[in-house]
Amino acid sequence: MVSQRGQSLSKSSRLKPSRKPLYAVPAADIDALCEQSSSLLNSDVQGALKLAQAAYTASLERGDNAGLAKSLCAVAACHFRLSQYADAETEFTESHIGMGITYWNYGDYEKALETHLNAFALIKRIADKQKEAQLLTNIGTIYNQLGDHTSALKYHSACLELSRSLNDLVREANALNNLTYTYWQRGDVERSAESQRTCLELKRRIGDRRGEALSLINLSELEDHFGRSDAAAVALDAALSIVRDIGDQHTEARCLYAQGQLHLKHRRAQEALEPLSAALALAETVKAKPEQIDCLYALGDCYEQLHQLSSSLACYKRGFALEKELMQTKAAEKLQHLQSQFQVEQARRENERLEQELDLKRRSLQASALAITNKNEMLKAIRKSVVAIRLETGQKTRDQLISSLISRIDSHIDSERAWAAFEKDLSLINPDFLHTLAKRFPMLSPQELKICSLLREDIKTKQIALLLNLSPRTVEKHRENIRRAVLLDKDQSLSAFLASL
Repeated sequence: MVSQRGQSLSKSSRLKPSRKPLYAVPAADIDALCEQSSSLLNSDVQGALKLAQAAYTASLERGDNAGLAKSLCAVAACHFRLSQYADAETEFTESHIGMGITYWNYGDYEKALETHLNAFALIKRIADKQKEAQLLTNIGTIYNQLGDHTSALKYHSACLELSRSLNDLVREANALNNLTYTYWQRGDVERSAESQRTCLELKRRIGDRRGEALSLINLSELEDHFGRSDAAAVALDAALSIVRDIGDQHTEARCLYAQGQLHLKHRRAQEALEPLSAALALAETVKAKPEQIDCLYALGDCYEQLHQLSSSLACYKRGFALEKELMQTKAAEKLQHLQSQFQVEQARRENERLEQELDLKRRSLQASALAITNKNEMLKAIRKSVVAIRLETGQKTRDQLISSLISRIDSHIDSERAWAAFEKDLSLINPDFLHTLAKRFPMLSPQELKICSLLREDIKTKQIALLLNLSPRTVEKHRENIRRAVLLDKDQSLSAFLASL
């Protein structure tokens, strides 16, 4: 079968990791930076952007695709809040692509497809044809992996058409190579061979020697399928000459494996031993475990044809053990990824819960402020009325009762219990605010500290006057004292300054 091995999903230009991962910042710290960025979005967008960009830089240094995807999403969220919508859309798209590649690497092809289709919907709005072609390639490759070769054909054909309109020969050649595999899977061998021959011409034209060798390996299998085994052997010899010339041991191992398989298919087990053994040695040198597994199983078949059953069994056992090890490694990586995703989701939900709780407390605080304001206004009105009644009557007993009532009303207006309850709500929202403020600016009076708490919540001067039973002019004087104490310029907002503490 024409091989799809070696295919990987194309990365966005923003998602290319550095060639030398520094591993300076652990993945957990990258997640933490993204979470901190998210928590600052509502209060300090520039600070959130710096954290998101730090996470992106750290992900580049690690070569961490998942980290790149998360950090780009965080950067995009900041740019969206800053009304930089074009940047945000591009970054959201690249984030989806990066996460799709991560899912692909972990073998979660359904999720990889979902995120890539989301990115494809976004890319249409950006009108970036190069990225559109990249996504068409990736989506087609994922569909092939899922066994939906009809959908794969649709996307790879669209990529070929778009690449030709862009005069992008490299992507056109890759699209033709992908179509080779797709047509083969659909049983259309003639179209598969036609695509691969055109691909080979383009690889030679653009000077991609490794790509030329891989194309020759695929063509050798097609030639053999058509009964032209001599032509298949010639193609493999040509491929082997190229990879040895450029020093590509990984592709040399694949070429030697293909030579061994050609001999095996035609029951030439003895001739197959040499290239398969050489392929295994090279695969071990370059630590290419999938190729090692293929070579070991092929050698097992080879020894079985030669009736050397103990050698055959030994190769099968080694191949099975290596395959099991590779599967366990992939399973562990996927489990780690899922755990990371679970922790991120938990943190996101906890952040949402805290945001909702904080919003509820703020609404409660506003309601409390309004209730105190209404109560004080009502009591002042009653007091005014009672005073008027007392002035109009001269009865001694009534005078005494009314005086007593006025005293009681005055005590309610000045009640510290109402403020204590209100201050408790404030402390739930800003637990350290008053302590920090008093420590930094010890010249502020207790009354001015109260006014600062209210200003921080964007409560207006008139409402503060009612809450604290002061005149608006007195509140204004306190505001002037506060501005002087904190050394604030005239053009700076006092409420914004207090909110930043």
